[in-house]
Amino acid sequence: MSVRKSSAAIISVILAAAVLLGCISTAFAAGDGSISVGISFYDGGFVIPKETVEVKDGIAEEYGYTVAEKDHNGKDVDYITVFDAVVALHKAYYGGKFTAETCKDYLNNSGSMITKMFGKSATSSGFTVNDVMPNDGIYNEKYHSYTGYAADTARIVNGDKVALFTYKDSYWGDYYTQFDSSEKTVTVGEKINFTVTGYSIMWYGFADKATIEQNTLPMSCLDLNMIQYVDGKPVDKKVGTLNWRGMASYTVNEPGVYYFYASGSYIDEEEEEETPVIGNICTVTVKDLPADYSKVDAAVAAVPADLSVYTDESVAALNAVLKEVDRDLGRQDQAKVDAYADAVNAAVAALEVKKADYSKVDAAIAAVPADLSVYTDESVAALNEALANVDRNLTVLDQDTVDAYAEAINAAVAALETKAPEGKSFYIVKNFKISLKVNADEGKMVLDIDFVRHDICGNAPDKAENINLTLTVTWLSCVLRFLQSVIGG
Repeated sequence: MSVRKSSAAIISVILAAAVLLGCISTAFAAGDGSISVGISFYDGGFVIPKETVEVKDGIAEEYGYTVAEKDHNGKDVDYITVFDAVVALHKAYYGGKFTAETCKDYLNNSGSMITKMFGKSATSSGFTVNDVMPNDGIYNEKYHSYTGYAADTARIVNGDKVALFTYKDSYWGDYYTQFDSSEKTVTVGEKINFTVTGYSIMWYGFADKATIEQNTLPMSCLDLNMIQYVDGKPVDKKVGTLNWRGMASYTVNEPGVYYFYASGSYIDEEEEEETPVIGNICTVTVKDLPADYSKVDAAVAAVPADLSVYTDESVAALNAVLKEVDRDLGRQDQAKVDAYADAVNAAVAALEVKKADYSKVDAAIAAVPADLSVYTDESVAALNEALANVDRNLTVLDQDTVDAYAEAINAAVAALETKAPEGKSFYIVKNFKISLKVNADEGKMVLDIDFVRHDICGNAPDKAENINLTLTVTWLSCVLRFLQSVIGG
């Protein structure tokens, strides 16, 4: 037996004893509430690659399991634990077969140790939470490590990742593998590069981070495996071998979610020993090649820059179509992408321009006299023409034309001419020429007036007229005042 394996055996016994002695196994009533965690189980291969379970607080007690009331430091275990998650996983896996009466046929514990999982012995089992063996963070100088928690004292919270596994090495020296990244995203046909390292988790799992990193080695010559779910069932196959640096590449040509892990035994050439490894999942999301969005881009580019001139309803319909466009689709959804373009084009074509504002036209029409019979035919005809020119189907794009209708109507109303009373003529006089001759001896004056008579009703042509008056001074004064009033002097 190597020094490493001898030490691992001693440490494993010490750590197991520390876990067991530090826990008091009594029934514990948990409160309400539940969390969601990811969980897997590796038993030389993945029994459960990756499962998400809802873990209810106190589920272990509900199924009749005895769990720790306090941890190894004497602190109350008043939280959801890894063992609760293990119970929830078995419930999800077996469904109705897993009952309070039958549960221990599939899962059992003794003290704080899990002794059976999935119907098989699990006395040589372990777990990590988020790829770390949970510990109390109190460094023990004697053992040069921290003290770990048992499954029924290890706290978990919403979103944690729990990895269950069984040791296959006789001395629990199994190497816990880790990928350079637990999640990767690539496109179809893109090479996926993996680097896998590992360390003896029982030997170094409770050590400080620096010690773990110093003892982490490239996992050379291991198998690289891929799990793909087909019709809800995992299909597992080998897809490559890790080189001496623990590296390998693989290419996937179909979109989907794939789970990769390394398996086999790590070969220590110096010790001439082979040590089993514990698989760990790397989730790879393979996206399809991006769809061609050129038609969508062209359709979007055709959307008018100013949408304020369109009705609210038609603009809302366009915006709804634009919001539906998913820019992350792949080539397998090209038909859907092209449909986006068609929908945008249709919504643009259906944009309805707002009606023009006819309020000024309506006001102008309201000002038209109710009785037009008193106005000349010519002025009424001009008004009617202005009214007939009004097109009630114009849009806001033609608002200037609509406003011009109103101005034309107002102008025609202002230009209406009143007819003369029937059988009568009205005249105005113009071009007055007045001369005055004075006869002082007789006390008289001669007033001579020349003017032109204009018939405003058009019944007679203009005619020159003359008035010759001999007036006394008194009458002259009256005439002059009359003429002054007539000519506005």
